[in-house]
Amino acid sequence: MKLKGTEVLVCAYLNPDTDETIEDKIITGCPLTDTGNAERLITYHGDNIRYCAERKSWYLWNGVRWVPDVKGVIFEMAKETAIKIHDEIKYLDINDKAARKELSKFAYRSESQKSLREMIQNAQTDARLAIEANKFDAKLELINCPNGTLDLEKEEFREHRREDLLTKLTAVPFDPWAPCALYFTTLIRALPLDEAVYAQLLLGSFLEATAQNKEWLFIYGKPFAMKSSVTQPVYAALGDYAKPFPISLFIKGKQRIDPNAARPELIALEGVRIAWSEEAPPNFIIDEPTLKNMTSSGIQSIRQVYERQREVHLVCSFVVESNGTFTFDIDDEWSREAALERTRVMKFVNQLRAEGRDREVLKTLTHDKHELTAALAWVVQGYFESKKHGITTPGTVKAANSEFEAVINPLSSFVRNELNFGDGYVSVTQILERFHEVASREKIKQFPNERSLNLQLRKILPYYAKKEGVTVEPKKLEGGASWLGVTLKDLDDELIENKEQEDDEKANEERLTLMTQNPIFVESIYDLDCYMRILCKNGILRHKPSYPKGAERLTALKTESDALEAYEIPDAKKDDLEHDLDEFVDVIENIGEEARNE
Repeated sequence: MKLKGTEVLVCAYLNPDTDETIEDKIITGCPLTDTGNAERLITYHGDNIRYCAERKSWYLWNGVRWVPDVKGVIFEMAKETAIKIHDEIKYLDINDKAARKELSKFAYRSESQKSLREMIQNAQTDARLAIEANKFDAKLELINCPNGTLDLEKEEFREHRREDLLTKLTAVPFDPWAPCALYFTTLIRALPLDEAVYAQLLLGSFLEATAQNKEWLFIYGKPFAMKSSVTQPVYAALGDYAKPFPISLFIKGKQRIDPNAARPELIALEGVRIAWSEEAPPNFIIDEPTLKNMTSSGIQSIRQVYERQREVHLVCSFVVESNGTFTFDIDDEWSREAALERTRVMKFVNQLRAEGRDREVLKTLTHDKHELTAALAWVVQGYFESKKHGITTPGTVKAANSEFEAVINPLSSFVRNELNFGDGYVSVTQILERFHEVASREKIKQFPNERSLNLQLRKILPYYAKKEGVTVEPKKLEGGASWLGVTLKDLDDELIENKEQEDDEKANEERLTLMTQNPIFVESIYDLDCYMRILCKNGILRHKPSYPKGAERLTALKTESDALEAYEIPDAKKDDLEHDLDEFVDVIENIGEEARNE
């Protein structure tokens, strides 16, 4: 049956206890009461309706997911049920005029507004229809798409099922072979290949819903560094599985949040996999207890406005984007390091030149179905790759993390990178001289004198020494204030390490330039498979990518009006592009090695 405004599927209801069908129910009859009418409603529509008292809402199965009844479709079902009571007359004895007359009168009475409301209200508490809110979307291993359901645990893509009780939906179909014009080339323009893979694996790993301890991702870089061009299509493609959150949730405020206050911003994140916030103010201060709470157990006692307090399990990972950095308002080194261990940092450095900035590109990336389908395939593939092979952090990302730590806590970074713990000693004067060298090179704030430096060293050196299993001690020696058990690292080793890092960066930069400026390369990356093949060719991936079972060539949505329009590339042209691409990749694949040899 198709009701105005909403499609509702009807199938023959089968009582699981008695194997009683609709026809059996009609023949045996239902009582001529409001309760009997509720039974009739369940008989005709029981497979496709549920009632959630907590949300005071009926839910309808539309063939893809369970949706709230916002248009009063349940009343249309009740009307249809009341009208069908007239059909029961044919099962009565033709000579029993009194019974036939009584049933006819009851059928007409059942069509009144009062009787329809009573029918619906009686059905609300029936055990076959009543459902608790936490039963919806409880199967966290499932991602629901318009053209099927992804089972992350079983690595398969299958049909929709009522019993999954899913209400969420991605914005676009899942299709690993869907072609697009912009998304993959944008990835390569925004990030070096190894960093693009890191972003794919990390964002993909966030699809695993978990209430255990988890990391959060902080993305920063100058304006027009294409941060949003990489992430926003992913968020848009994930639909109900990615939601924005106010950055004020993380920012330290003057007043503590009342634990009993209404928290609609947290309720909006229920069942979400990625919670994101962009355009965070530069140099904002993170509230460390809130960060710890949000990235630990995930259990929050919250309520909507005018609702009672209830427990919600937040299973999302948080992503924050900003043009600047942030700081922790933490005094002790133990808490600071624990907070940093939960933090993953990515820095976008490839800033677009003024002549290359086109805001329409971002609009296309976040609204065009082809681009969004590609972005969804990309992040889902990232999940499967991260589960099978783990996440390897590129050297450039490690360097960006070290740089970031140096910015938010210069002295801690200095201690880890410039000091050794063990036999020997070093004067505070020597430490200050080395710190000034690093501070000048890294452009970070310097200590004005030895006294101010030594005050801070007393706070953090014992902590790092304990981690190394040694004991350090401040001592007044002939050379002035000193530290026993601490020495400076050899500068030659540091220079060699920096040189290797510079070589890697040079190789990545040269690769990026060749790729983004070559029309053959840009035109050839037309789907996920081409993109993954580039990664294998360059040695970024050392295994052949695999796709979920059942993810054959898909036609997307079931309904014609919402179907993904074909973005087809002729097979002959594909062959030419792939041949040119192979030749081009052969040219660039050894650039990194050549740079090191020089």
